[in-house]
Amino acid sequence: MASFDPDVPLYAVSTMEDVVAASFAGPRITTTLLGSFAVIALVLAAVGVYGVISYSVAGRTREIGVRMALGAERAAITRLVLVEGAWPVLAGVAVGLA
Repeated sequence: MASFDPDVPLYAVSTMEDVVAASFAGPRITTTLLGSFAVIALVLAAVGVYGVISYSVAGRTREIGVRMALGAERAAITRLVLVEGAWPVLAGVAVGLA
């Protein structure tokens, strides 16, 4: 610009990289914040599911013991507990996707 007319004052001279970086700063912060909240929500949901399964297993200790005494395999007991815990997760995913 100064080569065309040296009397024209230049204000706020910056590179295109700086302009692009400044224009993406707001959306980048918003995306980072939203991603952080999503990770926190997933951790809280996982802790909640763990708590529900743990409570269920603690309440069914005798039943699980009887099943094992009658010859149930560990895999069958584990599958029983995981299937029971998977229903709330699947329901939550279905509601979340709807």
